[in-house]
Amino acid sequence: KTIDKAQTITLALPAKNEIIPTTGEVRLLVSGGTIGAIKDSLFFLMQYPYGCSEQTTSTMISNIVLSKFLKQSGINVFGVKQETINANVSKALARLYTYQSDRGGWSLWGGNENVEPYLTSYVLTGMQQAREAGFTIDTNVLEKGRKYLRGQLDNGSIGQVDVQAQVLATLLSLSDTNL
Repeated sequence: KTIDKAQTITLALPAKNEIIPTTGEVRLLVSGGTIGAIKDSLFFLMQYPYGCSEQTTSTMISNIVLSKFLKQSGINVFGVKQETINANVSKALARLYTYQSDRGGWSLWGGNENVEPYLTSYVLTGMQQAREAGFTIDTNVLEKGRKYLRGQLDNGSIGQVDVQAQVLATLLSLSDTNL
């Protein structure tokens, strides 16, 4: 709930005999702006709890977006440091490099089985965003991924129209103009 400066609010808490000890908590967050309200969420976005290709890419993209926001807004969020964001992106890239299959695509947990064009497209889009944000990306990884997607598209392996559209958009973002 947002309140005005001079506004007073009253909180009704349960009576002591209605609370079962150690079963819950009451938290009150007072913030001078919306950043305070989302601070805990920022930390979650900076480091998802799992390490599959999809969540690693999502974590990387979240860190990139957060970095851009902090730079553009000039807001200093307590506990959020650019060095940490940069390290998170670098760590995500390193993990994704190891997950790339021999054919150039990505599966959820790496290896050569269950390699998916849609997931590969998502990973490459994340890497492209990282490159645009100033991170150094292994061009061999990008090229191998681009060739994998291009091959899947050319040989008709991608049947779903929405996945074809995503792959085309990714190839365009990677400057594949031979579409």
